[in-house]
Amino acid sequence: MLEGSAAARRIFVAAALAVGGCSGSDPGETEGASTGATTTATTDEDATAGPSTTTGASTSSATTVTTVTSDTSSASDPGTGEYTTSGPATTEAGTTGGVDVARECDAWPEHPEWIFCDDFESDAPLVGPGRYFEGDMPRIEGAGLAGSAALEAAWSQGQVGAGGVKLAFGEVPDSYFDNGVRPGEHFDELYYRMLVKHEAGWEGAPAKLSRATVFVDGAWSQAMIAHVWSHNTEPYLGMDPVRCVESGAVVCSGYNDFNNMSWLGFQLGDTPIFTPALSDQWVCVEVRVRLNDPGVANGVQTVWIDGALEVSSESLDFMGTYEGFGLNAVFFENYWNDGALKDQRRWFDNIIVSEAPIGCPG
Repeated sequence: MLEGSAAARRIFVAAALAVGGCSGSDPGETEGASTGATTTATTDEDATAGPSTTTGASTSSATTVTTVTSDTSSASDPGTGEYTTSGPATTEAGTTGGVDVARECDAWPEHPEWIFCDDFESDAPLVGPGRYFEGDMPRIEGAGLAGSAALEAAWSQGQVGAGGVKLAFGEVPDSYFDNGVRPGEHFDELYYRMLVKHEAGWEGAPAKLSRATVFVDGAWSQAMIAHVWSHNTEPYLGMDPVRCVESGAVVCSGYNDFNNMSWLGFQLGDTPIFTPALSDQWVCVEVRVRLNDPGVANGVQTVWIDGALEVSSESLDFMGTYEGFGLNAVFFENYWNDGALKDQRRWFDNIIVSEAPIGCPG
């Protein structure tokens, strides 16, 4: 796990992420967009959302849980900051080196592969040009890595939603999503990384953590979703990929259209990050998502924790033969389906979205 030291930090910033359930296993859950989009959906994951349409959640769908363990890890050359990795080439995470971890985004000009970087040293509004299209988490000075700033999610006992940030980039279907993050570009593959820290004495599995998705219209309809979340009360992180395309056409209408999702197989990791033993320390979570080639089940979703492989699949049929929009949004979220077990907090820092492996700072 990453240890904090003491230093200041600053960064360039630019965009977002949030929402989900476990293989359709959240009865009654309907999520969505806040008011302001051309067409909006509704959500119970964001209490501030202004609903205009609702989508029902499916209570069916059996969940297949697979536990994956691995010793695969990655290393770095601290003198050059280049990525060096070990393990299978298709499941490698990079590791950054040679930079001040408290000012990681200062190195953005040296990384043209980075789509977005935010270490929350800017006190500019979260929502705006070059940043997130939605966001409602407070920025807390001194709460971040090496004594820098971070975003905070604070739950009261029984509380479900504790805010999040939603980032869009590349080619998007509606101006509501467009805050100028690599506008117009098409992405079939991306990596994103976050640092997350749970308050000392943390208890319970807080469900949603993040997701990558493909938005196809202003109503927030999706062609696929790569969820990263926990399962029931188990203290581990997993992945839950979804297809929303049949016969080349997007069949999910509006945000989180559970009734029309095809669940591609949940996998559960084995690192107990949601426990007191791993609380009060920074954990590095990196995710890779690659869309399948049209008509070929070769899509990829992989999750690493602290550079070690947690879960992975390389045979996903994310979008069938659909060839429209590419990956264009990542959400970072705090939605606890059953409510927090007690008053407790967690923090996010050093978010990066990239076209290449990122790795952990330091």
